[in-house]
Amino acid sequence: AIGLRWRPLGYGSLAVLFLTGVPLAQHDYEQGTPPFQTVFWVKVALSAALVAASYVHNFVFGPRLQAQIRTGQPQSARTPLFVIGYLSLALTVVVPVLGAVLADLAP
Repeated sequence: AIGLRWRPLGYGSLAVLFLTGVPLAQHDYEQGTPPFQTVFWVKVALSAALVAASYVHNFVFGPRLQAQIRTGQPQSARTPLFVIGYLSLALTVVVPVLGAVLADLAP
């Protein structure tokens, strides 16, 4: 129930970061050095991985585990859900750190 209540805030935050980050990074990317551009693309890839992991966590394995609990089946979705949750947490920490690195590398 807590996850469902906070899900719109999480996805909304990702949308705001994307919508504001693209215009901000565009100028710096065009004038940036190769290290800036490399870190930028790593951040883009990890951001996409965060969105994908969040989607799989919330819309694939989460509902699957709920159905398994409801019907009394073995909870085979618990382990992947756990791993994806920690992966999402790690990405949630790393992506903003890369943003700080980009700010330091910006021309």
